[in-house]
Amino acid sequence: GGVGARANIDASDTITSSHARYVAAKLRGASVPGWNGDDIFVGFIHPDCDVDLREETGGKGWMEPANYNAPDRVWNGTIGRFAGIDWVSTPRAAVLADAGANSTVDVYLTLVVGAGALGKAYSEAEGGPQAQFVLGPQVDRLRRHNTFGWYWLGGYGLLREEAIWRIESASSIGDNDA
Repeated sequence: GGVGARANIDASDTITSSHARYVAAKLRGASVPGWNGDDIFVGFIHPDCDVDLREETGGKGWMEPANYNAPDRVWNGTIGRFAGIDWVSTPRAAVLADAGANSTVDVYLTLVVGAGALGKAYSEAEGGPQAQFVLGPQVDRLRRHNTFGWYWLGGYGLLREEAIWRIESASSIGDNDA
C-alpha cells in the first residue's frame, strides 16, 4: 500500500510492520503454505531496510522475536520472526540505484516467499536431484594436475507466482541524495 509506482518512492517510504502483515495476509489468503509445515513465511531483507523495520515502535512495531527451539531452523543472517515471517538480513537483496523519486532515491527489493515459490526439475536418469562430482582424465604422467568438476541435469524456476511477494521501499540510511 502507498506509493503505487517505483518512480514515486521517496526517502520517507520505508518498510513498516504494516507492509509485513499485509504481505503475510495476502500469502495466507492465496492458500500459500509456509515452510516446513509451519504457517511461517521467509523474508529476505537488505540490512539497510531491516533497520527501519526493527526501529518501528509502539504496539505494531518490532517486538523481541521468539527464541528458536529448533536449531535446524536458524539460518545465517536470521534476525527474528515477526508478523508471521522469518526475516533473513542479506546484503544480496536487490537494490535499484536511483530508481525512486527524482531519480535520487535507492529502491530496496524485499522478498517474502512461501513454500511453492520455486520449483526444481531434474533427470533421474542423469544423476538425480544432486550434482554429481566428476573426476576428469589424468593427462599428466607425473600426476601433478587433476581435473575436477560437477555434472547435473536440472534447474530451478518460479513455480507459483502467488507464493512470492516483493516489497519495494526506500531506506532511512540508504543513499537518497543526488
